[in-house]
Amino acid sequence: MAGRQAGGDDRFVSGVVAAALLGPVLGAASGCGAEALVRRAGRPASWRGPLLLVSAVAVVAVTAWRVAGAGAWWQAEVLVLAVVAAPLSVVDLAKQRIPNLMLGPAFGLGLLLLSLDAAAGHHSGALVRALLAAAALYTGALVLLLAARDSLGYGDVKALAYQGFYTGYLDWGRVLSALLLTFTAAALTAIALAAVRGRQDARRLAFAPYLLGATLIAVLLR
Repeated sequence: MAGRQAGGDDRFVSGVVAAALLGPVLGAASGCGAEALVRRAGRPASWRGPLLLVSAVAVVAVTAWRVAGAGAWWQAEVLVLAVVAAPLSVVDLAKQRIPNLMLGPAFGLGLLLLSLDAAAGHHSGALVRALLAAAALYTGALVLLLAARDSLGYGDVKALAYQGFYTGYLDWGRVLSALLLTFTAAALTAIALAAVRGRQDARRLAFAPYLLGATLIAVLLR
């Protein structure tokens, strides 16, 4: 019993050390990528660049610290989510779209890492649930898009499937919590924008920051 506890403590310490080292590095890479994407989008990045860099470093470092001591594949999986959150959010804010060039590889890598985690921990049921949640959110969002074309973009539909994949691996309650948090935060922001700037600005609300932020929160509150 004592040996098992010592082993667990060693893994936790190793995880914390890895978080301290990898968090800033991955965050800096994500922030630099986000800044480059802002420049390509034609938006001024004078003060936004450093702010994005600091934000990305903070998000990835906190994420790495939070998952320290978990399984190696799960740590890598959540870090992938944290790393892509900043550039995807920046592109959506700047260009009102979520590019397949980023979301596709992130989804593919996520599937690989979750498959490895499921195999290592004998969590095949969790992996099936993740795929079902991704399919359910994709289908529901697609129906919403077809019913009301101003409600979502097709990139948002695919990003919601990405959210369902991550949260579904944990449990269905996490799927619902992330979904409610996403739409609540986005709706409150849209209402505030409509009140301050007019209805047109509210329609241009970028969805990725709320969606990815809610996904991270739901995953990290494990």
